[in-house]
Amino acid sequence: MNKEDYLNYLCSQDYSTAEIYNATRETPSYNTTAEQLICQNRNISLLDLNLPSITMPHLKKSATAKRRVTNVGPSNSVYTARIKSPVGMRVSVSPDVLEFDANTMMIDFAVTVTAEESINTGFVFGSLTWSDGKHSVRSPISVRATLYDLH
Repeated sequence: MNKEDYLNYLCSQDYSTAEIYNATRETPSYNTTAEQLICQNRNISLLDLNLPSITMPHLKKSATAKRRVTNVGPSNSVYTARIKSPVGMRVSVSPDVLEFDANTMMIDFAVTVTAEESINTGFVFGSLTWSDGKHSVRSPISVRATLYDLH
């Protein structure tokens, strides 16, 4: 995660630009001045906060979380995705192979989780593991389907 990820997180939580500036003395790059009262980019999803874990606390049928990974191993590394889907969920990752070289040290990928049945669930757990055959990097996945309001 970098500073911009944290600023985007604060905007996704409805903090105003003034509040963010008071706490950090920084403004998100998409704003022009610290005096603006609100973050202009409201399309930021908490799902896209670049954490190693993936949590979807209110899954409505299907959702996608975006992540960026940085290679800290040998420059010519190839990692393949292995998915352990949470019970009742279908998980896919795109791309499912990450190919690093001397020029490519960071790669973006997306994880899509789809509820297989139309029921509310408690949290269910799975994982995404990237492996090059020697090294493995595991990201836990937690999902709670809330397909129907119970109120």
